[in-house]
Amino acid sequence: MTRRLTITFLAAALLVAAFPLAVSAQVDEPATELHRSEEHLAKAKEHVIEQINRRLVALDRMADKVSGEEHITTDHASSLLAHYETAGEVLVAGISDVAAAQSLDELRDVARPIIENTLVFALQRPRTRAVNASDHAEVTGERHEELAAKLQNALDGLAEAGVDIAEPQADLDAAIELLTAAVATASPVAETVIDLTPGDDFAGPLADARGSLEEARSKLAEARELARGVARFIRESNQTEEV
Repeated sequence: MTRRLTITFLAAALLVAAFPLAVSAQVDEPATELHRSEEHLAKAKEHVIEQINRRLVALDRMADKVSGEEHITTDHASSLLAHYETAGEVLVAGISDVAAAQSLDELRDVARPIIENTLVFALQRPRTRAVNASDHAEVTGERHEELAAKLQNALDGLAEAGVDIAEPQADLDAAIELLTAAVATASPVAETVIDLTPGDDFAGPLADARGSLEEARSKLAEARELARGVARFIRESNQTEEV
């Protein structure tokens, strides 16, 4: 994100500018209830701005992650980056509103919508992970299909040499079926979450996405285990033939 290098300094500058009265009061006058209230407000503002900066840093990291992942589709990457940009704009604009708050009640009224309208940790981050895993499933599926084809060619060669391949063939067929199911389960997930907004009832779709991706991972793990068994059978059969 283009604002990365200025965000923290902007927040710090606004924070300092917001509190001259509180600081000067502490230096020039005895502590009073008013001064303690101002100090409390200053610390509350500092905390809110720290939380805003924390979210801006998280958005930057997500943007870097998405930009660096070749398997994420162009459309999905563009949508995610647009979501980050929109959230970042809300967060940066919120720093000024926080600095201008004149009371704790006003600060709460200002801070709440900043968080609720961006949902960096409740929506942006889990959505990014779901899209990443969903798009990665396509690449993983293609790679494993290539491996399955190589295993099939090896089994065919053993069969021509008179080796009984009934059991490993059944395992390979099952692995391919599991692989196909895993990809079919994971691939659609990105589209179910990519357009969610903070105003949507996003908890359900994100939970469904996590469930689908976990199911896909389980199927893929089972397929890999079967494929390893087939590869082991091929390796041992070839060693036997050599002897």
